[in-house]
Amino acid sequence: MTEAVFFSDANHKGKGKSKALGPGRYVLAEDFNDIISSVRVPAGWTVTLFDGRDFDGERIELTSDAISLDGRINDRTSSILITAAKADAALSPGEGTARGNVHVVYSLA
Repeated sequence: MTEAVFFSDANHKGKGKSKALGPGRYVLAEDFNDIISSVRVPAGWTVTLFDGRDFDGERIELTSDAISLDGRINDRTSSILITAAKADAALSPGEGTARGNVHVVYSLA
């Protein structure tokens, strides 16, 4: 797996609402904001979910799959930071990095 995958429902389901993202910094647009309920995380990667749009507020750091975010940051994610293992970093040049560009996620496809 070379992308983290975000789902609108628990158990990696989502009624057509899921999104795969590579390493980078993402601010979630209205149709993707505050709906993430489960996440698949590639081995060696770290996914940090924030409830603030500027990578602030409450956050949770995931280093493995999360079948449910209940009781943590369920349906409140507004920005995401994804870092890949060093060996995977070359897989997505131009996708942005923790130090690089901020991408806006406009829709779930």
